Amino acid sequence: MVKRTAPTQAAPLSEPQTESAALRMQPDLSFPSVRKRQRVYVAEIVCLLCGREAGTALSERWPPTGPILFQAPDARSRMVVHAWWRLCCAVCGGNTAADNVTTRTVRLEPAIDWREERPRPGRPPKWLVEQRKRNEGAA
Repeated sequence: MVKRTAPTQAAPLSEPQTESAALRMQPDLSFPSVRKRQRVYVAEIVCLLCGREAGTALSERWPPTGPILFQAPDARSRMVVHAWWRLCCAVCGGNTAADNVTTRTVRLEPAIDWREERPRPGRPPKWLVEQRKRNEGAA
C-alpha cells in the first residue's frame, strides 16, 4: 500500500531558497555561454475524485524527474515536493493528476546587490546633460 501525503505536510521553504534549490534558476551569468532564458513547465494539479484544484506544480521538465515547486490554491508560499505523484486532495483525500500543462519562458537575471550598486553622487556627465537637452527640444 502506498502512503499518500497531503500537500500541506511538506516543509515550506522561503521563496528565494525554494526556487534556486528546486529549479536552479540562478546560474552565474558572467559567462557568455550560459542561457539567459529557461523553459519552465507549469501544471495544474486537480483531484480525480472531486475535481477540485489541488494546486500548481512548477518544474524544469515534464514529466518531472526530480523535485517540483508546489503551491496550494490558498497558500502564498511555494514548497518543494519530492514525490509529487503522492499528492492528495486536501478536501476529500482523493488521488491527484496533472490537468493542464503549459510552458513558460523565464528570464534568468543575475542577482543585484543594491547595497553595492548605489547611484553615483554628484552632477551628471556633460554628455548626458546635452543628450537630455536634445531630447527635450525634440519632444
